Amino acid sequence: MIPTPESSNIDCFGYDELEKILYVKFKSGDTVYSYKNVSEKVFEDMKATKSKGSFYHKNIRGKFKG
Repeated sequence: MIPTPESSNIDCFGYDELEKILYVKFKSGDTVYSYKNVSEKVFEDMKATKSKGSFYHKNIRGKFKG
């Protein structure tokens, strides 16, 4: 998991390349959410973006099943 101290919403996130699962943990709780069929490109784009929370809301939330 990659820590994101600069994010106000996301505590950390990680990616399982073999299973194509993105994991996201928010600062507001202890639950780690998993999103299936996420491409490695989406993960790399999330790593590279300045605002992890905005990226999550625009590109992940509601677009991938947990």
